[in-house]
Amino acid sequence: LRSFSGKAEVYAAGLKAMGIPVSVSAGSLLSAPEVQTFLSILKVISNPTRDLPLLAALTCPVFGFSFEEVAALRADRPEGSLYAALLAAARAGNERAADFLSRMEGYRRRAATRPVDRFLLELLEDTDYLHLVLAMENGAERQA
Repeated sequence: LRSFSGKAEVYAAGLKAMGIPVSVSAGSLLSAPEVQTFLSILKVISNPTRDLPLLAALTCPVFGFSFEEVAALRADRPEGSLYAALLAAARAGNERAADFLSRMEGYRRRAATRPVDRFLLELLEDTDYLHLVLAMENGAERQA
């Protein structure tokens, strides 16, 4: 349960008393790391030129770029945005960069032609994101 106005602890105590496992975390659902990562992917689909969401998306488990790989992209093109460095790397033959850009373009096209709920479900399935969340610590609670 995510804390909502201090009532989550009361519900959690009642569920625990009935033998139902539960955990309570402070903060909003939107501040959860697994949600922030997915939001970063959505932000990149919407606007790939923003460096921080792009960095978060590249280095998340879905795409799996290491920080060293991203640093090498920037070292090859230190001026401009991270997106410009990614484009340059793809043009220079970096297959991972080209694959990432191709996937983002495909998601962008789908986002423009599908209802939001359908697109989000397709994105979750295509990225296998729910399985990645399950693999995290307390994955079942996170997925809920």
